[in-house]
Amino acid sequence: MPWNARGGLPKDAYDELAQLLPKPLVLAWGRGEDVLVAGLPGHIAIRDAQGWRVVGWHQVDLARWDGESGVLSWAGQTNERVTLTEPGRIPMLLKDRVEASILVSERIKAGAVHVQLSGRRDLANPEAPLVWSASAADGRSLDRPGVREAVDRRLAELKADVE
Repeated sequence: MPWNARGGLPKDAYDELAQLLPKPLVLAWGRGEDVLVAGLPGHIAIRDAQGWRVVGWHQVDLARWDGESGVLSWAGQTNERVTLTEPGRIPMLLKDRVEASILVSERIKAGAVHVQLSGRRDLANPEAPLVWSASAADGRSLDRPGVREAVDRRLAELKADVE
């Protein structure tokens, strides 16, 4: 594979990643002690002692970069925390790609619970349906009297407006 598709990612790491994703295009990458992070158009990929794992940008709900400590973390379908000694452009790409996946974002108050609603697109598959989610801003359960009903009602309205 040409060097530019690897984006400078070491060839052995790229070859391993290519076994999971066909012809990956690396937009940015960073490294830490025993970890590599690669940003692709539709995914973020992490390689550690267990090998590569890949997460779609639309599956990242909340991300954080601490430049002082070098800690990159995110929560969503998976929760990850890595320390990068050479972050490269990964922190900027993480922000850009996560934001690019958000088509609809709305914060509502359902009862006493603040809820974040979102409709996200899979950047790796533009034909895929939107992924809709609701999460309490403070981690409270949405399964409280009146809350789930209000959330479901508003999600249905948003879906009808967008889809």
